[in-house]
Order: sequence, then structure tokens, then C-alpha cells
Amino acid sequence: MVLANPPFGKKQSLLFVNEEGDPDNRHERKELWSESTPDGRWRCYEYDELLKRDKLSLNLFWIKDKSLTDTDSLPPPDVLAAEIADDLEAALEQFTKIAAKLKSSTSP
Repeated sequence: MVLANPPFGKKQSLLFVNEEGDPDNRHERKELWSESTPDGRWRCYEYDELLKRDKLSLNLFWIKDKSLTDTDSLPPPDVLAAEIADDLEAALEQFTKIAAKLKSSTSP
């Protein structure tokens, strides 16, 4: 099993894979994380470590997203509010479509 730290919650994500990143070679990958390199992308967890986690959660974080802590780089509040409103409108549109499909599929 491979556990990674992809950019969950991001609107866009790109994946570039060459022969070194191909899943056929994953057994050859070496752990890049250590106490001295805490930003290493690949990190192994022992089975016993995972068992100790609350509810066996695999929600693992060790690389901090610096953009979340650097408040000087945030967009202005009006831009943030507009982005949030757009996301909520898109979500509402999707749920409205789902509700309509569910209603039509359960109607006699």
C-alpha cells in the first residue's frame, strides 16, 4: 500500500510521472522523511504506529502548507469571499442535480 501526501482540498492538481514514479517501481522507492529532513515527501509508517492513531485514521500530515500560515500572501477578503460564494453556488448546483435525479428515480 502506498500512502502519499497529495494536495487534498486543492481545486486543481497535476500529476507528472516518469519511469521513476511509475507504480511498477514503487518497491524501489526510498523514504525521504527523517527527523533531519521533516519535509521529505515519502514517509513510511510502521503498522503499529498506525494502529495507535485515533480511530485508525490514515489522515496523515507531516508537511505543513506554508501558504496557510503566511497570512501576508492571502488574497484580499473580498476575493476570498467571492471564491467561497462561487464554491458554495457550485456545490448547491451539484446537490440540486443530485436531488432531482434521486427524485426522478424514486418516482413511480
